[in-house]
Amino acid sequence: MCVAFACKDGSSVIYTRTDCMYSCFNYAWVMDPTLITNATSAGSASSAASAAWSSGQCYVQSAITSLSAATTTGSTSLSVVDSSMFAAGYSIRVQAEITTITEVSSGRIVVATPLQGTYRAGTAILLVASDRSINIALKEHASSCPANAVGANVGAGCSCNAGYAGTISSTEAAPYYQGSCSAVGCPVNSNGLHVPNGCSCNAGYSGIVTASTVNPFYTSTCSTVHCPANSAGNHVPAGCSCNAGFAGSVSASTQSPFYVTSCSGVACPANSNGADVPSGCSCNAGYAGAVSAITTSPFYISSCSAVVCPANSNGVQVPSGCSCNAGYAGSVSAVTSSPFYTSSCSAVVCPANSNGNHVPSGCSCNAGYAGSVSAITSSPFYASLCSAVVCPANSNGNGVPSGCSCNTGYHGRIVGSTTGPGYSGSCAQNVCSCSNGRVATGTTCTSNGATICASCDSGYSLSGSACAASVSYSFLFGGQSHSSYSGAILDMGYGYGDYKTTEGYSYGWLCNGSPMDSTQESSQRGGIRSPPRSTYGLNHFDRSNKCKSGSTYLPVTWKVGVPAGTYQVSVLFPESYKSKCSVMGTNAGCGTSSCTYTSTVTVGNDGFYIGGYGHDSGKCHSVGLVTISR
Repeated sequence: MCVAFACKDGSSVIYTRTDCMYSCFNYAWVMDPTLITNATSAGSASSAASAAWSSGQCYVQSAITSLSAATTTGSTSLSVVDSSMFAAGYSIRVQAEITTITEVSSGRIVVATPLQGTYRAGTAILLVASDRSINIALKEHASSCPANAVGANVGAGCSCNAGYAGTISSTEAAPYYQGSCSAVGCPVNSNGLHVPNGCSCNAGYSGIVTASTVNPFYTSTCSTVHCPANSAGNHVPAGCSCNAGFAGSVSASTQSPFYVTSCSGVACPANSNGADVPSGCSCNAGYAGAVSAITTSPFYISSCSAVVCPANSNGVQVPSGCSCNAGYAGSVSAVTSSPFYTSSCSAVVCPANSNGNHVPSGCSCNAGYAGSVSAITSSPFYASLCSAVVCPANSNGNGVPSGCSCNTGYHGRIVGSTTGPGYSGSCAQNVCSCSNGRVATGTTCTSNGATICASCDSGYSLSGSACAASVSYSFLFGGQSHSSYSGAILDMGYGYGDYKTTEGYSYGWLCNGSPMDSTQESSQRGGIRSPPRSTYGLNHFDRSNKCKSGSTYLPVTWKVGVPAGTYQVSVLFPESYKSKCSVMGTNAGCGTSSCTYTSTVTVGNDGFYIGGYGHDSGKCHSVGLVTISR
C-alpha cells in the first residue's frame, strides 16, 4: 500500500515509500530529501525522522508555480504561469533568492528586491510561509487524465480537449475518475466525421470550423456565398440563376470561390448587332423592332423584321435592296433609326422638249415636237423620242419649235401643235399689186397684197416698192447759178411756203418749226455768199443769230415738201464748223473741213429737210448745195 500526504492545493505530495506502483505528480523530495524541512511535530530538521509521518504532518518547501518567461538581473516584475497563488506580502524563493511580493496582477507579480541572477522560463517559484508550515492532508493517489482530456492528473483536474464535450471528476475507486469527453458533431452548414477530426464548410459556403474548449466546443464561420456576377438569387446554396440575356448555370462548390458559374452573355440574334444581349442589341439597318433579354432559352426576344421598300421604290425589302421606280431618281439606303431607311427617290421632271408634272405621271412632247416620253429605271430615268418637226413646204427654219418662216414670195403662219404632224398652218404664194409699172411676182413679191413693182413706166420711178412720179431737183444757195448745175433752183433765203417748185412742192426756211418772216429778204439775212465761196456759193443757216430764245440757239431748218418715198440725196455743208449739221434729223457726221452727205433716205409726209443753228453757235455754219431725186 502506498500512502501519500498531500497539501490541500495538491501541488506537493510526500510518499511513505519510494517504490509505489504509480507515478505521482510531485516527488522531487524523494530525489532531494533536503526539501523536507521538518518531519516531526517538534519541527526538528532531521531527514531521518520519517517515523513522524504517521502523525500526518510534514513540512515540504512547495514549488507552486514557475516563470512563464525568462527574467534577467535587476528584474522586479516577474511573468508567472499562475498568479492566482500569490498575494502581496507573500515570501517566495527563486532558486536561492528570497524576496517579498509587493503587487499581484494577472500573469505578473512585482517583488521588493530586484533579482540578482538570470533565470529561464520554467524556473520553479517556491512559497515560503511565515510560520514555515503547510498543512498536508491525506489524499489518494492521483490518476492521469483519460482519453480526449488534458490536465496534470485527475486530482488536479482534467478538461476535455478542444472539440470534445463532457466532464471528468475524481473518484475513490478505480479508475479514480468518472465522466468522459465525446467528439462534437460538425455544426450546421458543414460536413465531416466530427469537430476533432475536422469539418469542412458545405458547398456554397465560405469559412472554417475550428475546435474550441468552450461550449459549443467549436467556432464556425461557414456563411453563404453571394450569387456571382451575371446571376441572381438569395445565395449560392439556395440556388442562383443566370441573369436575363445570359446562358449557363451556377453550381455550389467546396473550393474557393465556392461556386462554378458558366453564365455568359448570349450573342445578339440574327438581324441585330451589339456586343451581346445583356449589353444591348440593336436591329440592323433596314430592320424595325427591338431585342430584349429574358431568363429562358434562347435568353432573348427579338422582333427585328425587315422593312418593306418605301413609296416610289421596289424590291423585296430594304435590307436586300430597293430600287427607285421607273421615272424616279435617287436611292434607298438602310438606316438604324425610324423609319429604318432613307429614300431620295424623287420624280424626274419632264425632259427637254416635253411637258407635264413629271415623268412618272406622264410627259407629252411640246408643240412642234413629235415622239413620246417613257419612264425607265436607269439614268436619266426616262427615254425621250421628242424631236423637232422640220419646217413644212414653202417655209424655212431650224424646225417648227424654233419657228418656221414662209419662204420669200410666200405668206402664212406655221404654228407648233401637239397633234397631227406637230404643226398647224401653211405658206401660200404672195400676190402683189403695182400701178404705173410691172407687178412683182415670185420671190420679188415679198409681201402678200403689198404694192410692189418690179419696174416703172416711163415718167415714173421706184419710190420704195411703188412707182411714183419721178423727182429730180438741185438747189443752190449762193444767189447765182453754176455751170455744173444748170437748171438748179436758186434758194434766196425765204420762209418755207413762199416758193414752190414747178410741180408745186414748197421749199424754204423755218426757225424752230415755224417759217421765217417771208418779208425778210436775203440781203437782210446777210448770209448769202456768191460763188466761188466754197465752190457753189452758200447761205448761212442764221447769219444774224435771229433764231434764238434768250441765249439758247433754236434749230434752223431748210425743207422741201416732196412726197413720201425713197430718195437719193446729196447735201454739201461747205465751210467752218459742222458738228451739229443734220439730214432728216440724223447727224451728218461732218468734221471741220468741207463735208458732203450722200445717202438714200426715206421721206415721210413732212418732206425732206436739213438742219443747222445760228452763226455764233459754233454748231452748223452753212449749206451750199442740195440734190434730191428718185
